[in-house]
Amino acid sequence: MPSLSTAATVHDRLLTALAHVVPPSHGLQDAVRSLPLTDPNRMRELLTRLLTGTAEQVVVTGTAERRPLALLPADSRTWLLADLSGHPHRDRPWFQLC
Repeated sequence: MPSLSTAATVHDRLLTALAHVVPPSHGLQDAVRSLPLTDPNRMRELLTRLLTGTAEQVVVTGTAERRPLALLPADSRTWLLADLSGHPHRDRPWFQLC
C-alpha cells in the first residue's frame, strides 16, 4: 500500500489511511472509490455507515484541496489523522492557543 504522500488520488489516500483501521477488501475499495469527494458531510455520513463497528467517530472537514480525515477506531483512544491532499501535517497552518 502506498504512503499518503505517494498515493495517486484522494480515493487512494483515503484507502491508505483506512488500511490502518480496517483490512483492505474489494468491497471496501469499491465503496470508497464511489464516495463523493466534493461534499465532506456526505463523505462522513457514508464513511460512518461503511465503518460501523470499526470506527466510533469519523470527521471529514476542510476544503477539497486540504481535506483532513479524523477517525477514532472502535475500542481505541488514539485518533487516526490523515490529510487527504497527501501533504504532510507539518505543512498545514495550525492555529496557536495562547
